[in-house]
Amino acid sequence: MKLYNYLNPIINRIRRYSQKIEVSEILCNKPWIVFNDTGDKEVYMFQSDGSVLVTNNGIGVKTTWEWIPTNNSLIINRDISNQKSIIMLHPKFVNPTILALEQDGTDKYTFLIDENNRQNFAPKTLSELNQYFLDIEQKAIEAERQRERQRLLQIARIEEEKRLERLEADRRRLEEERRKTQEAEKRRVEEQIMMLRNKAYKIENPISLKNEKSYIRSIYLIILAIIIIVIIRTKTLGKIFDYFVGLTGISEAVVFGVLSGLVSMILLIYIIQFENLIDRYIFYRKRYFAKKYIKKHPNDPVNKFLESPNTWSNW
Repeated sequence: MKLYNYLNPIINRIRRYSQKIEVSEILCNKPWIVFNDTGDKEVYMFQSDGSVLVTNNGIGVKTTWEWIPTNNSLIINRDISNQKSIIMLHPKFVNPTILALEQDGTDKYTFLIDENNRQNFAPKTLSELNQYFLDIEQKAIEAERQRERQRLLQIARIEEEKRLERLEADRRRLEEERRKTQEAEKRRVEEQIMMLRNKAYKIENPISLKNEKSYIRSIYLIILAIIIIVIIRTKTLGKIFDYFVGLTGISEAVVFGVLSGLVSMILLIYIIQFENLIDRYIFYRKRYFAKKYIKKHPNDPVNKFLESPNTWSNW
């Protein structure tokens, strides 16, 4: 078993890329070729019963091996020049194709290569073996870089999602605030308009419009009642009735019916006209008070409700 210290730097660098494989499990029941640059074929065949066949170009011996898990060591018993000895090796790099074993207490390495993979990997020189380890290191570094890029991309995506969520939350908050502000402003304007309308109504109607119409109607009825009483008291209605009977020669009942209808029609027309007169009076009265207030308070916001003829006609 030939040992080398030429590859010590690269082995130390790639140790962290070694696969987590139990060496004692992958050693058994497969042929392992010991790398050398002499052209000899040295093979180790570890058996699960603790024996190992060691051949060099087809000639060899059968000895024993042992795996010590306490210090992660491979012990191989050797018989060199009829002297029994052991060699203690520590695995420093492990993958299914190659084992890099360091001799205990030294910086020398031996390399066991799975013969079953010889067609894919069969280095003949230290340079080829070194290049193999360099390729492993490069691939591992590139994989780490790729993982780091993926991690950074994932972080960037998460940050972007959070940023978009914050923007969306801010947009919804601003939209809700704007909606509430618009509603508050709308209510304020409506309340202001209602207040100005009420103020305009009070300016145009110093006294209750309903009471005012009642007063006018009461006066009208009183005047009408006085007229009727005067007519009755002076017997004017009887004289008119006798005159029509004598003039036409028609019966008293017919004349009474005709006169009653005419009087009722005249009274109805008069009442309707009187209601129109009341409305016109109120219109001009409101217009008078509105103009008077506008003249006295030219800059009052309520004036736009007093200046409109629609306002006067609607109240």
